Amino acid sequence: MVFFRFLILLAVLGGSLLGRENELWLALNQRAPLGIDLRAELRYREDGSEIYFAYVQGLVHFPVNSWLEVAPGYRQGWRIIEGEWRNIYVPIAEATASWDRRVVRVEDRNRMQFVAISDLQSRWVYRNRLRISLPWAWLHIGFTPYVYDEFFLVEGVGLAENRLAAGIFFELLCISRIECEFMLRDFETREGWRRSQVFKFEWRRGF
Repeated sequence: MVFFRFLILLAVLGGSLLGRENELWLALNQRAPLGIDLRAELRYREDGSEIYFAYVQGLVHFPVNSWLEVAPGYRQGWRIIEGEWRNIYVPIAEATASWDRRVVRVEDRNRMQFVAISDLQSRWVYRNRLRISLPWAWLHIGFTPYVYDEFFLVEGVGLAENRLAAGIFFELLCISRIECEFMLRDFETREGWRRSQVFKFEWRRGF
């Protein structure tokens, strides 16, 4: 938790470096036995001084065969909507197909979410993420650059968001890794489509 608190402090101190259409996301991920994946995330917007979204999430991963994995789960979120914090309840079901070709790994993640927000309409959301990664190793240090594209289809809306990202993660002592990512996030609002730049940092343990 010390490292995660350091990232939060870095986000506050670095807020002045972020422009009006920039965001900072900080995540902590813990992989537990029996395929249990626990995750918490904070999202800062605009100048980095304010958290606008946070969630905790749990998934249980079940390998079907060498290339397919399924994972049911649940996310409890909190978001500022019209100046007030609202609870967000999100049951999740996802299936991920993957292909390994020597130094290239391709993953196609398909996720269904039922998003229920306090006092607002509930909707089904389908997310598809296609990710290509290149796992390498140098002096016993594993590092993997990657790119991905993810789109969101929302019930009654259609295409509502698209994320195009590139990043890299480093494996440390085979029990943890640090991930850094830059994302272009296009999303629909009442005023039309907007784009923000997202800087994301994640610390994962027990993968």
